[in-house]
Amino acid sequence: MTVHDAVYLVASREQFGILTAYAFDESAVGTETIVEWLADRARTLPTLQMRMVRPVAWLGDAFWSQCPDFDAADHVRVAHADTFDALLPALHEILHRPFALDRPLWSIHVFRGVRGVGPFDTPSTVVAVKAHHSMTDGRGLTEICRTLFSAARGAPARPELPLSRRTVTVRAVAELPLRPLLAAYDVARLLVAVRRMRREHGGVDHLPPVEFTDRPDDRRSSTRIGTVFVSMTRLRSYARTVGSVTTNDVVLAVIGDTVAAELGTAATRVVAAVPVAVAGLPDARNRVTQIGVDLATGDGLDVAERARRIHRGVIDGRERARTDEMAAVLASIPRMPPFVYGALARLTGALNTRRGSSATSRTVVSSVPKGPGDGWTLVDSPVRANFGCLLRQDPNATNHSVTSIRDVLAVNVAVDTTVVDLESYLDALRRGFDDLVPAVSEAARPATR
Repeated sequence: MTVHDAVYLVASREQFGILTAYAFDESAVGTETIVEWLADRARTLPTLQMRMVRPVAWLGDAFWSQCPDFDAADHVRVAHADTFDALLPALHEILHRPFALDRPLWSIHVFRGVRGVGPFDTPSTVVAVKAHHSMTDGRGLTEICRTLFSAARGAPARPELPLSRRTVTVRAVAELPLRPLLAAYDVARLLVAVRRMRREHGGVDHLPPVEFTDRPDDRRSSTRIGTVFVSMTRLRSYARTVGSVTTNDVVLAVIGDTVAAELGTAATRVVAAVPVAVAGLPDARNRVTQIGVDLATGDGLDVAERARRIHRGVIDGRERARTDEMAAVLASIPRMPPFVYGALARLTGALNTRRGSSATSRTVVSSVPKGPGDGWTLVDSPVRANFGCLLRQDPNATNHSVTSIRDVLAVNVAVDTTVVDLESYLDALRRGFDDLVPAVSEAARPATR
């Protein structure tokens, strides 16, 4: 396991899970058939058969190793929710369930007959796939789901000789005398890489600090989630009308407006932390970093001009993130026991609290495109929509993920209820997207029919 992946195990006060859900046409196929369909395809994916083997007391590196008694069916569960409004709290509860760290870090949850999913009047079968962020990132989870929801079934993964905790611990103890030298070497490499990044590209992106708000100790109790569904046809039409922007840029502009209005920061700066894929990490399961994108909320611009500015910011940040110099920075993260990174994460949080600035609001907006959805199926049912459930990350009062498949885009939201009223926030998002319609030119209107 690379350091880049291991930090997800210790850098948060709670286990760092990611959850994505797919809605399919409801059918007469039995639930047992659906469970076996999913388990049958999970058996073909080596990633899903791996468990984490870590040394005693986190003395050294953890390793991925095939689970000796792996049974995919143990990870597929049947749950119940009659409506979409009932489904979201159920997914939130599933997302917060702790992983058994000695087992493969994923699970699948099947809901039948869910009414009110997106724009669909008829019930849906919803399949939620949860994974620990250490084992995959958003793009990797999309590829896993592409296999799970494929009519074609691959060959079962080949068995491998599993590692034991004793073996990993013996190795960690043997490497302990070398750890300070390895860490010093990595720190030196990191400093050189950061200097190169500063010289060639002006430095590494740093998200601005913001003020923490006094919140309950239990973040789960102060977090609520919701989803706003939008027509991709409408967004594409508006983006074509504006020109030189993507639908993602338009979504970021609407989110920026909503964050500014709902947090009362319309005259200040709103910055989105946007995960982007990076190159140069061939062994890592998380090949992402975050860039900071200014959502241009305090400049008195309309949505179209903000989308253009956001587009330029995303392009610039993405180009910097995908340079060889940035890859060298990420590849030089010092090899230290993961508990060290846990302590550093807590220290960073404490420092951010002291250095907070009310001049900036920060949010997170992640997006992983799924494409047109051709070939995505569950037994005999085609896919309808994709949405998600996400954790809220301090110090952000809001967190977003943007998912889309076919003609349905979902903006998934997690808010801190001590700062933001969820219903008001979702209504403001809907109004922001609805207000795009009058701005669509007559030339673009035929594409919306």
